[in-house]
Amino acid sequence: MLKKYIAITSVLALITVIVLAFLYLHKYQQFTNNSPIHAVPVDAAIILQINNPQQLKRNITRSNSFLNELTPFESYRYIKNIINFTDSSEIITNSVLNDYLSRTFILSIHTLSDDASTGWLINAPIKSRAELTEINRLISSRNLVKTNESHKGSRYFHILNKDHIPISIYASVNNGYLTLSGSKELIEKSISQVQSGNSLLDNPQFSRIQKTSLTSNIASCYINFKTLPGITSQLFSAPALEHFSGWSELNMDIRTDAIYLNGFSFGDEPGHFTKLFRGVEPGKSEIANVLPGTTRFLTSYNFKSKGRFKENLIEFISNQHTSDNYERKNAGFKTRNRDSFEELFFSFIMNEAAYILSDPDLNNNYSSFLVFNTTGQVNAMQALRALMINSGMDPEKHREIILDDQTRFQVYETPEKDIIKDFWGHFFPDVPANYFTFYRNYLIFGESSECISRFLYSNILNKTLSTHPYYSPFTESFSYQENFFLFAEVPHIFKMAESHFNRSVINPTREQTQALENFYGLGIQLSSANDLIYTSVHGNYAPHRDKEPRTIWQSRLDSTIIGKPALVDNHNTGEKEILVQDAHYNLYLINNLGRVLWKRPLDGPIMGDVIQIDYYKNNKLQYLFNTPNRLWLLDRNGNHVARYPVNFPSKATNPIAVFDYDNNKEYRIFVALEDQRVYLYDKTGNRVPGWSMPATEGTVSTPVQYFRNLGRDYIVFSDQFRNYILDRRGDNRVTPSANFIRNSGSPFYLERENSNRAALVTTTINGELAKIALPSGNTTLETLFESPGSHHFTLLSANSANPEYLYATTNQLIVFNQSGSKAMEVNFENLIHPHADLYRFTATDIKFGVVEQTGGHIHLINRDGTHYQGFPLRGISRFSIGFLRSSAYRFNLITGGEHNYLYNYRVE
Repeated sequence: MLKKYIAITSVLALITVIVLAFLYLHKYQQFTNNSPIHAVPVDAAIILQINNPQQLKRNITRSNSFLNELTPFESYRYIKNIINFTDSSEIITNSVLNDYLSRTFILSIHTLSDDASTGWLINAPIKSRAELTEINRLISSRNLVKTNESHKGSRYFHILNKDHIPISIYASVNNGYLTLSGSKELIEKSISQVQSGNSLLDNPQFSRIQKTSLTSNIASCYINFKTLPGITSQLFSAPALEHFSGWSELNMDIRTDAIYLNGFSFGDEPGHFTKLFRGVEPGKSEIANVLPGTTRFLTSYNFKSKGRFKENLIEFISNQHTSDNYERKNAGFKTRNRDSFEELFFSFIMNEAAYILSDPDLNNNYSSFLVFNTTGQVNAMQALRALMINSGMDPEKHREIILDDQTRFQVYETPEKDIIKDFWGHFFPDVPANYFTFYRNYLIFGESSECISRFLYSNILNKTLSTHPYYSPFTESFSYQENFFLFAEVPHIFKMAESHFNRSVINPTREQTQALENFYGLGIQLSSANDLIYTSVHGNYAPHRDKEPRTIWQSRLDSTIIGKPALVDNHNTGEKEILVQDAHYNLYLINNLGRVLWKRPLDGPIMGDVIQIDYYKNNKLQYLFNTPNRLWLLDRNGNHVARYPVNFPSKATNPIAVFDYDNNKEYRIFVALEDQRVYLYDKTGNRVPGWSMPATEGTVSTPVQYFRNLGRDYIVFSDQFRNYILDRRGDNRVTPSANFIRNSGSPFYLERENSNRAALVTTTINGELAKIALPSGNTTLETLFESPGSHHFTLLSANSANPEYLYATTNQLIVFNQSGSKAMEVNFENLIHPHADLYRFTATDIKFGVVEQTGGHIHLINRDGTHYQGFPLRGISRFSIGFLRSSAYRFNLITGGEHNYLYNYRVE
């Protein structure tokens, strides 16, 4: 009997253990093969797989993120509210839901069938039945469920919209997934998708692209181009999106100043845009070298394998609904020209094509251009002339664009423009084809000769897209080689494509428009990679970029401008030209339209000013100047004159000074060298006999000066120890009664010339006003203000009975009158270079020019201390003001600009 009870007890114990084990294992049963992609309905347009939710949340919410600029947009605020809710809600403190914050999940976007609106769906895996039970318990305990519903035997909930949940959502916790959505329809679709046993992984195109995903990135974005138009059509019109590709997978990286998406696209159906590049080798793009710097939108193609690309183009067109129309036109083209359009056109183009929109014209319309690089102007023009003749056009008839006397372009009316628009309209929007011209080996189509003229002028100024200060750094984020590139300046997108947007949905407010101004570019690049297309998308944030200065023109040089641009005379035309040097020591002559006439490399920086002389006494002018090692004389074509350049026996320490004592063009050239002697050369570069070549105690760093008063000549210069006043032979003429050290930024001025009260006036290194009477040498020193430090001095009204004295320091301009009182004082917010240039517009209208040290602005100050109208302007160098054209009635201001530009402003 005992054995019977033991046996029964053992069986019951075993059953208990089995039941407990079953209950335990059931509770902690792991769900397997429940990747959330299985719960995503196959009609998803966009799928965002969040691989690192915590990092994504930090990137979106961090205060220095460029995404914060999107705050004025309601959709972004909506997303941010949800994220903030997850951080603050007491529900999320639960350990189960808190675990979901760090678990990979999928957000998908769909078109809803009931009203064609857009809906979202979130799917996250449930790891075990314990989690499933806890989630159900948590929802029930918080009294959040409004209704319990079911679909195909699976339950889902409608969760209330309460204070701690900012949105009304549906939720399902079945089949190993937690599914959330704002749409009941999408919840039911997700349930049906799981129960069907099929998923997106059964789609060959998706499966192929999914293998390229990198889970190490914050997120992976999948785009279904077949269903994407259902989403985008609510925002803008872009029917071509459906034919772009099958699927794209892009790995996402969000940084403080940019967003990067890199991955692959795959589409093998006829008519897919990405099939254009199948088997076409990508290449390095060069076409930006000729596109205007004002380009706001660009789409370009690069095809090394021209024959294969052409075949792909024809196949692509044949699969478009407009192919019959093109075939009819092409048949007529063959009749007239004995060859198909594509064969003839590809016979003279090489491997690049681009469509651009540049800045608006006077009617506020963006100018469009179609550009091809060709096998050469001769080949292309020969083919186009044949088209003209076969179309009954006169190939000799053309318009001429005259930019200056030496720069002319011929513009022709385009033959066969209809088929050009029809063929290339499959690959470019709104093809412009009314007129064409050539620049170098590039063929340029435009809607008018006027807009083509602006295109050409940009190239003359070297102001192209490749030299744009923001475009070039932007493109560095893309691959070196490409097949296709699309670029748009973000602030211009809404203006350029205004007619394509649904204005009832997208109509930016002023605040939103201002936010978009802080973004620069959006780019998309495609490059062939076997059967896949490597795809990159990049958008950047550039809130502090400078706006374009309002100049007449900007001409780009090789490097930053140094020194002061010189306005020089063109002895042939009587107009002004500009001579300027850059930091690479290149010297440029630029005409009044901004075109570089020539560039000559020098052996060092030009010391001081360039002086024009008439070497041959034939009223033709040359440019005389010195570098530390040489004396140079160039003609207006940039060629050396006579025996120049002349080598100095040692390095020069000051700029040359050139004097024509008797106005007979027998020039005398003074220069001080490191051997502490002052040399005198004639215009041929020979030393002048009779000059004693005086030795100095120190280094002469400022130019030698020449004065004449009451029939006496004075040669004046200084070193860091004393001042020298000599005669024409180099002998001492005047000895100052008191020695002082002249400030290096203070020239001598002759006050009260040709009178018995004449004096040489300057300032000392301590800022004292120093006067040396002529010819006695009696010297006086007067303190006008204490310790000005580094400064520049100018004498105003030299021959007036009441002369005034201008001091420029690092933060002030001060004018003192004869009694020592301040007649003007200007203080600057940013430090300025302690130098002031004087501009005399009339005998009584005097203005002062100064340049900021680091602020990037130039100032023109009126005599009363106010800023001249329109100033300060953008600029980084000293500037020259004058008339570039003899017929002009407004002054031109020439100054160096940022990013290697020379600016030409109009001054009223």
